[in-house]
Amino acid sequence: MTQAELDDAFAQALTQAEALLRAGHADQALKMYQVLLTQIPDHLDAQYYGGIAALYAGQEQLAVELLCAALKLQPNRADIANNLGAAYRQSGQNDLAIEAFQQAIVLDPQGADAYYNLGDTLRDSGNTNDAIEAYQQVIAIDPAYIDAYINLGAVLAAGLNFDDAIKTFEQAISIKPDVAEAYNNLGTVYQKSGNIQSAIKNFKQAVSINPEYADAYLNLGTAHIFAEDYAAALTAFEKTISLAPDHAEAHASQGATLKELKQFERAIDSFQRALTLRPNQPAALRGMGDTYLAHGDLQEAEATYRQALKLEKDNVELMDCLSDVLQKQERYDEAADMYDQLLAIDPNNATAAHFAAALRGRNTDAPPAKFVQDLFNDFAPNFEETLVKELSYDVPSLICQALKKLHEDDIISLPFNRALDLGCGTGLVGQAFKNADQCIVNELHGVDIAEDMIAEAEKKRVYDLLNTVEIIEYLTQHDTSLPYDFIAAADVFVYLGSLEAAFLAVHAYLAESGVFVFSVESLPSGTYALHRTGRYAHHSDYIKSLAAKSGFSVQDCQEIVVRKERSLPIAGLLFILIKN
Repeated sequence: MTQAELDDAFAQALTQAEALLRAGHADQALKMYQVLLTQIPDHLDAQYYGGIAALYAGQEQLAVELLCAALKLQPNRADIANNLGAAYRQSGQNDLAIEAFQQAIVLDPQGADAYYNLGDTLRDSGNTNDAIEAYQQVIAIDPAYIDAYINLGAVLAAGLNFDDAIKTFEQAISIKPDVAEAYNNLGTVYQKSGNIQSAIKNFKQAVSINPEYADAYLNLGTAHIFAEDYAAALTAFEKTISLAPDHAEAHASQGATLKELKQFERAIDSFQRALTLRPNQPAALRGMGDTYLAHGDLQEAEATYRQALKLEKDNVELMDCLSDVLQKQERYDEAADMYDQLLAIDPNNATAAHFAAALRGRNTDAPPAKFVQDLFNDFAPNFEETLVKELSYDVPSLICQALKKLHEDDIISLPFNRALDLGCGTGLVGQAFKNADQCIVNELHGVDIAEDMIAEAEKKRVYDLLNTVEIIEYLTQHDTSLPYDFIAAADVFVYLGSLEAAFLAVHAYLAESGVFVFSVESLPSGTYALHRTGRYAHHSDYIKSLAAKSGFSVQDCQEIVVRKERSLPIAGLLFILIKN
């Protein structure tokens, strides 16, 4: 062949290779470029496009070699430097990638793609501030560059800058309203910031734009869980799975939702499917263990938690779960040992410290305040269903009955003018006082250490004032010029051993002849004791002696059932004291 014919054949082969590359056949294109480079080793287009083909074909090192060679031939080509940066980044060489992108920007200061790629690499390297600046530069060059808005918003959200993240995603949507990813990311930010309804709205918009968007359905389901709409969550997760049958996280989330719906067998099946798709997921194992526990299968729960702990040996939440299961199996020494292991990792863990003492039979004057706070914050959503329906708790009604009897006997006068509900919880006592046939109180205040309990109490609209504070702290800070006529503490002193400080504080802030009513669990002998349940019990003589020392007279002491535990009644005492 003549030289002209050879040149023509080379040009045709080059065109064919480029066509293959544009059609997505990177492997075939790369082979052709490699053949062409054996003929002309320093051919710029063969090196450059061959490097791009190698990059798409997953041969990052070859891509770097070819693009370096091309840049050496044409050191002023910003596009070559940009693609070299991409090759370095894809091969995990972020520092070299950053240098290449910066070189591309020097060569072409208006190159939005180079700034965008630089932003992605800086983000991946943990340099979020510089990444933000890079994305902002992309937008300054090209205000319609949607992906820059999306990645900028994601970086801002990761840094908990939710307001700016929301504004960024809203800008993207205003420019291009049909980008499902922008709505999905906006929904994620709203969810992280606690605005669940706005999150749900945006996730729904994302899937309406792209009905095949599996991750948006997954996020929608998660938002519905936060909203406690488990039926809607289940529908969303089922849609995710229909679109992506091997989505392990979706199966695990479906399992968690089915657990909340008390469909335990289906929940276990979902967790097992998740673990088949992605074995050794601690979160899925934890969820499956929780489901076994809720279903009452303690042995399977224990085995599952232990399996999860093999994967995350220092996971204190799993240790706490395993300790709980061991307690329920009455294996108290083993449970205490597990709490000791937990405390070795997390010495300030209030729950572990309290139960380690309880299970070892060590008496304490009071539990750590954080234990009580965490316990009731976690318990708040299901508090009333558990306490009233499962544990047959009826102390508020018993208090009302006892007060009415004293009123009928002309010992006290109802209603009380100003009353305080100590440890008001979700407001069961307040509700009983305000809804009773005989009005018990006019003005009612409530205090509780757990903010989530206070939030539930607010919904009942029976309190004139609510405060989130520890009860003794509240009493010692209260204005003595505005005393209470009546103070109640129903099922509160089961979380307090020594009652001296409480009695003195209550006495100080009761009006003359004020009434103090409370319940305790009964202790056969002694003064007070911390039981394995983590609750305290008190002897009646201790209460009576303490009442006398604190300036009270005992008006009434009734034996009651404070609750049931494993279907067995727990003996208690209901005291009514009057300030001397």
